[in-house]
Parts: sequence; structure tokens; C-alpha cells
Amino acid sequence: MEHVNKLLSSLQKYGILRLPVVVKTKLYSASVQASIVDGQHLITALIKAGVKEVECKVAEAQSTEEIVNMVACLNTTSASWKLENFVDAFCATGKDSYNTLKAHKLSTGFNYSVSAKILGHASSHDIKSGKFSLKCQDADKMTKYLIEVCAFMKTNNANFMKGYLDFARTTKTYNHDCFMKTLAIHKDKIDIVHDHKAMARNLESHYKLIC
Repeated sequence: MEHVNKLLSSLQKYGILRLPVVVKTKLYSASVQASIVDGQHLITALIKAGVKEVECKVAEAQSTEEIVNMVACLNTTSASWKLENFVDAFCATGKDSYNTLKAHKLSTGFNYSVSAKILGHASSHDIKSGKFSLKCQDADKMTKYLIEVCAFMKTNNANFMKGYLDFARTTKTYNHDCFMKTLAIHKDKIDIVHDHKAMARNLESHYKLIC
């Protein structure tokens, strides 16, 4: 409400300085519908000011992904959208995979990039582009393993987590009990590096010494 009042004050002093953005699409009904994707507060302020008609910028969208990314680009007043903003936006469109991703993140405390890697071998780019999907049949097992490993190492470093996932999934003879034994012996020798690929190689080298 405070933001609307500031816009109303600005309108009274300077008039309309920017136009609302409307997207037209047939994605959600048989006929073309128009929705405001930028300028909702401005429209509210204009209504309060008694303005009945206003010029708008109009865009067309053919996919949900296009709409979400359009909103992300437009809503950058203080900073670009974070992963959670994209997840919330796709959840709102009814994408079940994104609801599962959000539930996994909330239940584990992992960040979205780690949860996406566990559930779908996915990257941050996949999340933002709307391409995230559930692909990993070992997701429950890897979630359990990762929680145990992070608790033992007392870390929530995302690169460590991603490195562990890469290492465990690409090691054909991976044995979790033996890896936990490796951690118990080499814990003080395992450096957490800021590159998940290097982290995976680091873990693999220690694992091979014991297992």
C-alpha cells in the first residue's frame, strides 16, 4: 500500500513516467486473455487517481516459460530474480516438478541448485528456463546419503554437496558405508574447495585410498 501511495504522489507531481506492460496469451483459455506482467501497483495508483484509460505496452507469449522470463526481466528494480523467485513463479503456473523441487528444498534445507541436482541432474539454468524435470530414480537414496555426509562434515557448502553427488553417482563401485569410513579417517585432510568438479575429484582420491 505504501508503494501505491508513493506512485500516486509521483503521478500527481510528474504524470505517467512509464507504461504498464500487458501480455496477451491463449495459454490458459480458449480465447486470448490479457494480463498485467509489470505495473500492477501503477495501475492501482492510476485507479485511485481517477484515471479510466491508460496506454500500455503489449507483448504476446506462446509459453509459460516465456511469460515467467518476461516477468523476471521486468521486475529488476533492485536486483535480478533469484532462483526462489523462478521456482515460485513456475509453481504458480501448476508445474508439478517445481512443487516437488520446492518441497524438497524446504524439507532438507538444501539450496535450490543442490535439490535440483539431486532430483533431476539439473542446473540453475534449467530452473530459470522452465526445463527442470524429475529424472533421478535415486533421489531419495542420494538425499539420505547427502544429509548424513553433510552432518558428519558439519558443512552446508553447496559446492561440497554437488561435488559429493557427482562423485557418488559416477563411481560405479560406490559403497556408502565405506565412504563414511573414509570420512572418519580423512576428515581433517579433506579440503572444501569452491568448485564442485574439483571437490568430486578430491573426494574420489580419498575414497580410493580406503575403499
